[in-house]
Amino acid sequence: MEKVKNKKKISKKTVVFILVTLAPAVLHLLIFWAGVQIQTFVMAFTDQRTGQFTLYGNFVTVIKSLLSSDGVFPLAEAFRNTFIFFAVQLIMMPLTIFAAYMLYKKMAGSAVLRVILYLPGAVSSIMMALVYQQLMMSDGPIVYFLNDILHLGLNVPFITESPLALIITYDVWIGLGGGLIIWLGAMSRIPTDVLEYGRLDGIGTVREFINIVVPLIWPTFVTMMTLALIGIFNSTGSVLIFTEGQYGTYTINYLFYDIVYKGETTEFNFSAALGLILTVATIPIVVGGRAFMNKFGSAEEY
Repeated sequence: MEKVKNKKKISKKTVVFILVTLAPAVLHLLIFWAGVQIQTFVMAFTDQRTGQFTLYGNFVTVIKSLLSSDGVFPLAEAFRNTFIFFAVQLIMMPLTIFAAYMLYKKMAGSAVLRVILYLPGAVSSIMMALVYQQLMMSDGPIVYFLNDILHLGLNVPFITESPLALIITYDVWIGLGGGLIIWLGAMSRIPTDVLEYGRLDGIGTVREFINIVVPLIWPTFVTMMTLALIGIFNSTGSVLIFTEGQYGTYTINYLFYDIVYKGETTEFNFSAALGLILTVATIPIVVGGRAFMNKFGSAEEY
């Protein structure tokens, strides 16, 4: 017997409805992503003065700005500060993991730690920055405690004397609570039997954290590190809130902001060439970093 296949025909109204529904998203993608990417690529190879094609003119300008302290932009300073903030981000990750482990195990002081880490997330970032600035001013309580009580003799105000230290301290305080939900979620999936077997074998807290918890959340760690490597050249602190790039706090991210919102349109070619260089440089960093991390730990599900 022949099998008759009933093919459900899609009506014209359904096709029109689907096309109309998808049209805004497709147009948004074509205009604000594909269009911008193509235009940026073209600008990287266009002379900003003549508008003519140039193979390496803008890239030479980028290299000169990087090697010279009096270049078009403080690019060497921007790279230095970007790598500093990226290093702080890397240091913060194991600290966040251990803070999540303390909350997961409900250790002594975990309730206070929860309030300290979650409080910044409950308050507006602008409000937190204003409060932090008041605390760190020359006549603020923090400076009074450090200089008048501990007699450390620190130079103040920090915003001009130690701007990077001021921003890093604030970012560590604000950023430690950011990944707690992710790490707590990863730890909550650890089988309780595994931890119980460890306790029966006499494994202490430190060994449990290093030998059991970290290997079991390693896939999450690799994913988070990969995302960090992807944004390595976007690493920036709260520069916009505190200094706006002054006092030697320029970063690559803020440099792009400064060019787009404050600079001349002729400077867009410089930023387009710089962006293309950073994109190409990011690829081997991400691929190599992920391959290196995959050599350790296990990617198996549990």
